[in-house]
Amino acid sequence: MRRVDFFVSSPGHHVDTALPVAERLAREGAARCRFVSLCELRGLPSPGPRLEAAGFATVAVVGARVRPSPASGRQATGRVRRLARAALRRAAWRLLLGRRLARILDPPPDLVVVPNDGAFPYDRIAALLRSRRVPFLLLQEGVRFDYPGATDPGYHRQGRGGASAIAAWGESSAEYFRRRGVPDERIHLVGCPRFDALLATDWAAAGADAARRLGLGGRVLLLVTNPIDDLGLTSTAEKLALVRRFAAGLGPLFEDPELTLVVKIHRRESAADYRAALAGAAPEGRLRVVGDEPLYPLLGAAAAVVVIASTVGLEALLLGRPLGVLEVPRVGYVHDYVGSGAAAALAPGDGLADSVGALLERPAARRREVEDYLSHTLAVRRGATRRVAELVAGLAAEAGPRRADPDRGRELSDPGAAAPDPRTPLEPGPRRRAAARDRERLGAARRGRLRGGVEVALRVAIERFLSNACDPLVARLRPARPEPGSLTILAFHSVTPAPRFKIDVTPGFLEEVLSRVAGGSQQVVPLADAVRRLVAGDLDSELLSLTFDDGYPDFLEHAAPLLARYRLPATVAVVPGYVESGEEFPFASGRGRRSLGWRELAGLLERYGDLVTLANHSQSHRDLTSLPLEEVAAELDEAQAALRDRLGIEPEVFFYPFGFDDEATAELVGRRFAAGLTGRWGTNRRGADRRRLARITLMGCDGPATRRLKIAGRATAYQVARDLVSPLVRRRRRR
Repeated sequence: MRRVDFFVSSPGHHVDTALPVAERLAREGAARCRFVSLCELRGLPSPGPRLEAAGFATVAVVGARVRPSPASGRQATGRVRRLARAALRRAAWRLLLGRRLARILDPPPDLVVVPNDGAFPYDRIAALLRSRRVPFLLLQEGVRFDYPGATDPGYHRQGRGGASAIAAWGESSAEYFRRRGVPDERIHLVGCPRFDALLATDWAAAGADAARRLGLGGRVLLLVTNPIDDLGLTSTAEKLALVRRFAAGLGPLFEDPELTLVVKIHRRESAADYRAALAGAAPEGRLRVVGDEPLYPLLGAAAAVVVIASTVGLEALLLGRPLGVLEVPRVGYVHDYVGSGAAAALAPGDGLADSVGALLERPAARRREVEDYLSHTLAVRRGATRRVAELVAGLAAEAGPRRADPDRGRELSDPGAAAPDPRTPLEPGPRRRAAARDRERLGAARRGRLRGGVEVALRVAIERFLSNACDPLVARLRPARPEPGSLTILAFHSVTPAPRFKIDVTPGFLEEVLSRVAGGSQQVVPLADAVRRLVAGDLDSELLSLTFDDGYPDFLEHAAPLLARYRLPATVAVVPGYVESGEEFPFASGRGRRSLGWRELAGLLERYGDLVTLANHSQSHRDLTSLPLEEVAAELDEAQAALRDRLGIEPEVFFYPFGFDDEATAELVGRRFAAGLTGRWGTNRRGADRRRLARITLMGCDGPATRRLKIAGRATAYQVARDLVSPLVRRRRRR
């Protein structure tokens, strides 16, 4: 498995961008990911706890936060200070950072992902990676636009660090990098991974909660600042004066008793500076300066957003908030928000209150311009995580063989060099050390595969032990009786005499479960009827429904006759794309297996139609949470159309592929189906979200007591142990 290192220097947007990519790579087994943190160097909180909770090892380049307080940009202004700052950086790199990073990158990973290649210390890191022939990907961290007045040379170097590829958000960023001489073939338009989560969350509800907690009025005007003085666009005093003039210029708007101005400052800015500068600029209690408060709930609470020079403007537009941009003296309007027509131009002085008032009163005035701007800025608005993960996996796979002999290019580049004397004994040099490292990595990979197989076997053994040894005790201490007023949905997959995966069950296993269900106290009803009763609140009795995923041929051969014998209804989720093609399923538990064909499904409904119904399982069984919403809609609609055209049915229930769901996908499912079934473990009670119902999967390794507990919707010993132990296991594995 390839190794990929992600560098981050912000516990906020850097981690929000890189973490979803790393999680997807880990989930798909495409790479082993590690994070290298520079946050402490910038005086910011360490992202280690968050990343370790997600299951990733984290290495801090410096052991403690270097700066006792945010920088606030003061060090950027003045020629003497800039020279002193440059000298300090050189010393820090040579004495500390360079040596530490050299150790961290030994042995070198197959790929490094960085958010920046121009600003310190990323410019030095890029040079270090080039010298060691380690390929790296530049993962765009924020809006890229020319700052005419920027004096920080690092900004103008971005994109020129020699990255193997650049993951750019959209065409506007691609134009920026082209102007810096980056070849087209290195620029990949992939969108921004952190926006996937942004667009999948209901920030309006989170904003309402934040407004109540902070005691804000009914209308929030949000001003988001950032250290433009750090870029050299202005001095710190001028920046604070600009913000004060803006707040004071809103005077007439504060006649609205519901209006509150919230100033959200950057992590590297000083809240004390802003509070001092804004003292008396607004009526008492109508202005709040916040620093550590999360940004997105504030965007959700805002009636309008104002920025100076920040990517937050793009995020505000994505969430449908009207945007204004504050003019910077001698520079103008930073970014292209105003130039594109997507944002209102706000100049401190006469007329400012009218301009902001128009922003608050006519939020949809620039809808067409905003849409054009977003299309030009973002290649995709959803599904960026998948695109970036595919790019990372591809680069890591390509880089591995090229880096097997790092001295090859050096030898070829010196045609005049004398050939070595074959009689001279070879001494261990860089080439031989690299070969030794490659052998060690290969051995580590083999050991990792062996260890992975052992871990899987051990996990199954533990599950069997808990099922056979502990669940009988659990069942005695807490009788396996279903909870009143609940709906339990049991899930099966393949029913085969020769199980290959732990989710496979034998016909004898299924018959034992069906016999217990038929003789139990729960009322077994078709899934669609159970959903209708759940939504209506008609849960006086304990309901139970049976489901089978993927529509394997063994359902027709083994499961359907048993259901008919016990007269129990069931729902089978089918994937029309594989029904049509007859190809094998690509996912792990489906390898070597195909779906029932159209003729077989028609025969199934003709013979067992009084008991068996079909459900929509998407057109191609892909992870819908990683797809753009238009592709998600196509997956749902194409599958529904195929089932309607070929079998004359309109399934009422949708099964999420792999059980993966999110709010945006659930919204689409809720519009089309009576219910959606996820992979979440549990039972469903009154008030459950019909779009995201829980299920309980029965597995071949379940003992008799475990089966009784699952049928009753009770937690098993393994379920409890997994929830308690899995974080500890992941942490120990990283060590």
